[in-house]
Amino acid sequence: MTTLLFAACVALFVVAERTGTTTDSATLLRFGAVWRGLVWEGEWWRLFTSMFLHVGVLHLVWNVVVGFSPAMQVEQALGSVRYLALYVVSGVTGSALSVIGHDVVAAGASGALFGIIGAEFVFARTRLGSWRGLWSEPRERRRLVSTGVWFLVGSQAGFDNYAHLGGLVAGLLLTSSILSRSGPRLAAASTLLVLIVLLSLRPLPGLHRLATAQRDAYSAAVRADWAQVLELTRDEESTADPTLLWYRASALEQLGRHEELTALLPLMDDSLGERSRFVAYTQFARNDFAGARQTLEAALRRGSPTVMVQLALARVLMEQGELDVATLTLQRLLASDAGEQTGSTWQMLGNILWRQGKTDEALAALETGDRIDGAVSARRVQTLIALARLDEARALLPAVEATDPERLVTECGLALRSGATARPSSCDGASDEALWFVTPQLER
Repeated sequence: MTTLLFAACVALFVVAERTGTTTDSATLLRFGAVWRGLVWEGEWWRLFTSMFLHVGVLHLVWNVVVGFSPAMQVEQALGSVRYLALYVVSGVTGSALSVIGHDVVAAGASGALFGIIGAEFVFARTRLGSWRGLWSEPRERRRLVSTGVWFLVGSQAGFDNYAHLGGLVAGLLLTSSILSRSGPRLAAASTLLVLIVLLSLRPLPGLHRLATAQRDAYSAAVRADWAQVLELTRDEESTADPTLLWYRASALEQLGRHEELTALLPLMDDSLGERSRFVAYTQFARNDFAGARQTLEAALRRGSPTVMVQLALARVLMEQGELDVATLTLQRLLASDAGEQTGSTWQMLGNILWRQGKTDEALAALETGDRIDGAVSARRVQTLIALARLDEARALLPAVEATDPERLVTECGLALRSGATARPSSCDGASDEALWFVTPQLER
């Protein structure tokens, strides 16, 4: 059973890496990672699937190498069926406590493996007669201390200690109940663990008030309902929370409310270059491309090489006509860290390559971006229309999400390029600039 469980982890990792990178949150979520925002939306199954997914190859190798031998020993001691129950319940409990405890995208078998550690402690305690006897035995005392040190290190290194603690508690309670052969004790342990899982399925009043506001703002942003984002972030408490402040600034940016965005900027922290990016946007909106470039390059010199800052710089360079420099900026971004392999990066690269007349390379970049995002972008369909590959465009158009702001104009362009005799309703309000792909030119 242990071999099958670890093989499942390896297989899922390989599949996920073939479609993106497991150091990217979007890829992790697509393959079952746990995040409270989605669990609270009803995707409870992530509490289970996340234990088979890992964040990067080092995470996977560590869990397999360190966890395999102890897991085999516990399986031999409990039998395959009870061992499987221990492994799954520990993993699910760890995921549940992670959801309750903090707002992160999480994955890994660590919760289940800490359940194995808990089982080993119970076996040792049974063998030595008491917890005091366990502490008195030098080897077991070292293991206890090592586990405590691991939690201390994890609190500083960003490990998911909530998942580790949940798995450890589940392992201790279940194994003690199994070895005691006490029905009431097993029922009490099971009730407690089920309660932890149930508490993770919905925000808890008081504890998760801010998290609820963040989740609602996120959901509105995903729907591109920027007016709702502004409504959700209009109180003073929102401006004190960096996440809600970022959502509000993003909404003002999308709605073109430059003066309000400018007034909000002094409240933002610039440690990751986000304030600089929004400042550059207001400059960009005034066609001050030189000022926007200066702002973004200064942020990069200060050590804020975030994806959004570099994407914004590439866009400014593109508008200035420095296509080769913009291409180089994005290629460096893609090569610098596997975690930067985002769909938006590839889509921006596709746009620039198209302007350079590199149509095949542009389409390949857009296809890569879609594969990473797990969705078909309107820009990819538009590029196919521009290349007169209308059958491919028609086949892909239904897969473009309704929330894509360019969905309607893409429908309009496809109809016009296909020789529609009457202007379709999807063309209402569509500008000639938006319909670039109907009469394409390589230099647009």
